[in-house]
Amino acid sequence: MREMHCRHDLTQAELAKYLYRPQSYVSKIESGERNLDFVDVYEICRCCGEGFEDFAAIFVQAIKQK
Repeated sequence: MREMHCRHDLTQAELAKYLYRPQSYVSKIESGERNLDFVDVYEICRCCGEGFEDFAAIFVQAIKQK
């Protein structure tokens, strides 16, 4: 997620504002303290201007590289 919001020149605080959440929400996601469901991921993609399908393809590639 950090890579996605950085690709779109958004800070944690800016992304949190678009999500109507505190900055700590984004921080906890990035640190692995909070899990996401598909709705959360979809909303984050929408706020970053990235398609959910594009995010999913990048995610699958990252998993395959591990």
